[in-house]
Amino acid sequence: MKNTYTVLVADDSEHVRLVLEHFLKTLGHTPILASNGQEAVELFVAHAPDLVLLDVMMPGVNGYEAARRIRSQAGATWVPILFLSAAAKLDDEITGLAAGGDDYLFKPVNFPLLTAKITVMQRIATMQRALQEKTALLERYQEDNEHEHQLAQHILDHLVRLDALRKSNIQYWLAPTKHFSGDLLAATYTPSGTLHVILMDATGHGLSAAMTGIPLVEMFYNLSERGLPLSMLAHELNRKIKAIIPTGHFVAATLVAIRYQDRLIEIWNGGNPDALFVGKDGVLLHSWPSSHPALGILASHEFSGETAVFPWTTPGQLYLFSDGLIEAENPTSEAFGEERVRQVLAIASWDDRVGSLRAAVTTHLAGRLAHDDISLLAVNCTSKGPLPVR
Repeated sequence: MKNTYTVLVADDSEHVRLVLEHFLKTLGHTPILASNGQEAVELFVAHAPDLVLLDVMMPGVNGYEAARRIRSQAGATWVPILFLSAAAKLDDEITGLAAGGDDYLFKPVNFPLLTAKITVMQRIATMQRALQEKTALLERYQEDNEHEHQLAQHILDHLVRLDALRKSNIQYWLAPTKHFSGDLLAATYTPSGTLHVILMDATGHGLSAAMTGIPLVEMFYNLSERGLPLSMLAHELNRKIKAIIPTGHFVAATLVAIRYQDRLIEIWNGGNPDALFVGKDGVLLHSWPSSHPALGILASHEFSGETAVFPWTTPGQLYLFSDGLIEAENPTSEAFGEERVRQVLAIASWDDRVGSLRAAVTTHLAGRLAHDDISLLAVNCTSKGPLPVR
């Protein structure tokens, strides 16, 4: 704790100023003397004292007004202000405290009491300075942390090629529970023109969950762009994740191959909610439930890459989503559920189904944060196919 103070003393009585000056010096403090309120404000600005003793009744600017101006000049920095007054009235004391004073002493000054009050003010000021220092450290940490998050997010977006998805007519929504989403989306074409899409939901939340999926995204792009069939792609992704993540961690995934020239959708679903194919009129034309465990659970010799194929005869949209969407809870702990998903898709317009689902889930949450990352992806399945996602 700081043992000595610079103390501003403002009193129109020279005798009182000299007595207080001598007293403060005996305590080891450094006094600064002002004969009126205006001078007190000017000396406060010039010297930034640690403590202010203000007489109430002074010519021109009185003690109350001087306290208001000093508080304004101090800004966020707390400086103790003690009023000195010959008027021993409760109303005067209340007025002084309302003007920005921290305590009130009546004249003639009781010096043992003044000594005790200065000690208390020292203790409070020390705690206040310590709090300010810790607040400043926390603000710097938050700024550094935010910068690191922005950098990491930029790298993640680049690695998963989200810009490519934004340039296509593939619609998606990602809503992480933390800074980073453990749900990852990716799409690319094979050499033969087949569109490959993946939606992954890694165990956990935040950066650690996102980092789990990054090696799979890179492998997904590399193997898809080499033309690997979907069943073999699923095998390789399972082998990769099994080799790099600890036991008990896994990645739910939906893998999709869309062959527009043949109007075929092929899907491998391991641990995610049903994939849905919805016609232009909102009718559910087909669904793909999870028929496999998530990636990383089974060893290679136990794993099955078997896929399900659906030929579409009428244009529609394919919807993939993580369990965070259907498990989003309202204030009464009621989950959004797959039935609501289907109801929204049935009545929303073709061009705004992702937006309608997002709005419905947001309304359902009613201002609460979702317990899990939310991801949603929609792919138009027409004769023309989506725009390139390279």
